[in-house]
Amino acid sequence: MTDLIRAVFEEQADRAPDVAGLRAALAPGLRTPRRWAVPAVAAAVVAVVLGFAVWTRPEAVPPAGYAPPDAPDLTVAMEYRPTDLPHGFTERHRLIELADGHWSRTWLNGTGRITLGGRTVEPSATAHTDPATAPVEDPQGSPWITWRPRPDLELGVRVTDVPDALLVARAAAVSVVAAPGTGLTVPAQFGWLPDNLMRGTVQAGPGPLGSGQGPFSGETVYVTSTSVGTQDPGDHPITAEITRLSPTLHGERTEVTVRGLPGVLTPGVPQGARTLTARLADGRWLRIRGGTADTDLIRIADGMRIGPDRPWNWFGR
Repeated sequence: MTDLIRAVFEEQADRAPDVAGLRAALAPGLRTPRRWAVPAVAAAVVAVVLGFAVWTRPEAVPPAGYAPPDAPDLTVAMEYRPTDLPHGFTERHRLIELADGHWSRTWLNGTGRITLGGRTVEPSATAHTDPATAPVEDPQGSPWITWRPRPDLELGVRVTDVPDALLVARAAAVSVVAAPGTGLTVPAQFGWLPDNLMRGTVQAGPGPLGSGQGPFSGETVYVTSTSVGTQDPGDHPITAEITRLSPTLHGERTEVTVRGLPGVLTPGVPQGARTLTARLADGRWLRIRGGTADTDLIRIADGMRIGPDRPWNWFGR
């Protein structure tokens, strides 16, 4: 019985998030092409296990001579910020849409959310340029105000689950000022993807926005794919998560090699897509989900371009 109690406490300790959190740097960089050369799939299956468990932490030491794909070097400017927000809101998310360059910054306080987004647009003589008088979409729900500080850039403020949301949205929009040098260097992105998919969004924050998950406590990177052209009902997006939270594994586990290190494939829960989980060399965990072949999941993981584990100097401010 003593051994069983000890095992339970050790399992709970493994499930606790690391104090350090996920870190990714903000640094200048250049745009990069979508597809990259990737190493051959290394997918030797060595065991199949049944059950439910929190995965223990294997030594993350790649074999001699292994070189992962280069880190991303794409930086997207986000050079605006609101200066009038209700008390208690701190910045917890930054998001980039790789397909069209749309970006957003989000401040959270509990379930309340205030988002500032931006995108490049074609100049228009009829566009609203003053956030104080720009019309409001969805004024009774999640107010959304858009305007153009310059002809080729549209900004928008959306407020969700905040008291007096319309007043807060207008005040936040009017208070937006330039913030030179602010942006996000992509902390991770896909390399190889199946032909029907391309790179979608990259999110940095404590849980993917709009997913119904969270709020989480740790700094985590989320990467998603999107369909090429018109979405086919058979297309299943690929999602990747890089975090310091120890993963929980469900059901049958097939051990594989990922990026030169131990990994496992598990069934989706409940009735979801297969999941590939692996420890990275810097101690973080990589999880990839998607409705594709196991060999493709491994190839996607092997080809991911993952940045270094460094602090986000904006997170929680």
